[in-house]
Order: sequence, then structure tokens, then C-alpha cells
Amino acid sequence: MYHHRRPCLWLHVLILLAACPLAVLHADGSADNVGESVRRVPPAGVEVPAAEQASLRARIDSLREGIASVDPKAPQAALLPDVEVLAKAVDDSLRYQEFQKLDEIRTASALLDLATERLQQLKNGEAPWTKQEGLVVRGYRSRLDGSVQPCGIEIPERYDFTGTSKHRLDLWFHGRGETLTEVNFL
Repeated sequence: MYHHRRPCLWLHVLILLAACPLAVLHADGSADNVGESVRRVPPAGVEVPAAEQASLRARIDSLREGIASVDPKAPQAALLPDVEVLAKAVDDSLRYQEFQKLDEIRTASALLDLATERLQQLKNGEAPWTKQEGLVVRGYRSRLDGSVQPCGIEIPERYDFTGTSKHRLDLWFHGRGETLTEVNFL
């Protein structure tokens, strides 16, 4: 006689219900439901010196102009989120004062360097990061709201980019922590 052992669904539901009150204890309580009293996450960061702020903003503006100059019907336009996501990360950190440490400004500058390099490569009809092994920062356009979102793809060594072989790929998506921003994630 065949006997299929299946975990008791009711036991799983009871465990989940028992854990729910514990989750509420770690939140900010009912204040989370009142817009004026919701705790800011991440907390306000450090003040970015005016000269560095102006430099980063000028570079972001230049990238936006370059992105806008790419013909949306051109084949390379499909890869623009890989550029846009880098500029957006820095722009958001400036706009919402999310730099938690001053050394993150160097990271932001490096992200803008990468965005500038990728944009130039796209304009030259190239996209070498799409054939890169290791952890590769990419971007995609959300179907929910059209925004660009970051992700990382761990491309294994000797990956077959022709698509004729099966390989394991690990994807990394941005969650949310108390001080995790897209600049930190990327």
C-alpha cells in the first residue's frame, strides 16, 4: 500500500500564527500606520560637502543627458537600465541624504565612473559586462512602476554565453536594512 507522508498544513499555519505576534514586537508598533510618525529608514545620513555634492550632481545630469540621447529603438537601449541604475543609486542617496559615512561618497563616484564607462560602451555598440564572469551589477525595469532596480548576477567561470549549456546562476536583489541603500548594495 502506498502511503504519502505530507506535512500537516494545519501545523504550519499554527506555527505561523504563533510567530506573528513576535514579529509585531520588533516593528515600531501602531505608529507604523501613521505617516507623520513613521521612523525614517534608513536614518538621515551625513552631510555631503557642497563641492562634492555639486560634482556628483553634475555627473548625474551628464549621464541623464547621455542616456536620453540613445535612440529608444536602438538595440543597445535594452541595456540602458544597466547604466541608469548606477546613476539612480547615487541620485537617491544625495536626494534623500542617505550617505551613512563620508567614504560612501567615493563608492558613489566609482558607480558614476562605471555608469559613464558603460554608457560610452553602449554608444560604441559594445556591452562587455554582459559577457563578464563573476558578480556583475545589472539593472532592470520594474513592470510594477517602470523604475529601474538593481540586481547582481553571479556568472560562474567558464559560463557558456551561447545558451547551449545549463549553468547555475545566482541572482542578488536589493532588500532593505536599517542602513542599506542602493549605493551600499551596488
